[in-house]
Amino acid sequence: MLDKAEPQPYLEHLPELVTAAWELAMEMAPHGGLAHDKKPKRSSLEKRLKPVGTWAGVAGEAVVHGVRTPESIVTQFLLSDGDFERKNRDFVLNKVVRFAAYAEALDEDEGPCGCLSLLSNFYPALNENIVVECQGPFDQRRRPIPEAWV
Repeated sequence: MLDKAEPQPYLEHLPELVTAAWELAMEMAPHGGLAHDKKPKRSSLEKRLKPVGTWAGVAGEAVVHGVRTPESIVTQFLLSDGDFERKNRDFVLNKVVRFAAYAEALDEDEGPCGCLSLLSNFYPALNENIVVECQGPFDQRRRPIPEAWV
């Protein structure tokens, strides 16, 4: 199946996304992988990106314990062993994804915790107030007033 997959566009490295991925890896690392019954609470991508901007469109994050490289995470997701729906494969092969980042944190007991973050659109935070003024032939797009109202 993968041999028939269409080529994917190159992903852009986004420094703001690296910071968000690293924060998630740091949240997840002290709690270990599947060995623990209690899942740690993850902060949202929106919250972690808020100081630097926002995203729109498609976004996803994969946290994998015991893996040290982004290539290893992607390989695991492409293979999707044991997942007949291939959700992870769809995640990494999504054509609208444009930005990617990888970060890793180390848990002393559990080893590495890698976070792969992907998203389609990123908009940096504005540092000043922006005023938008629209001009143009609005009358061409305006709906006519019903005769009964005139």
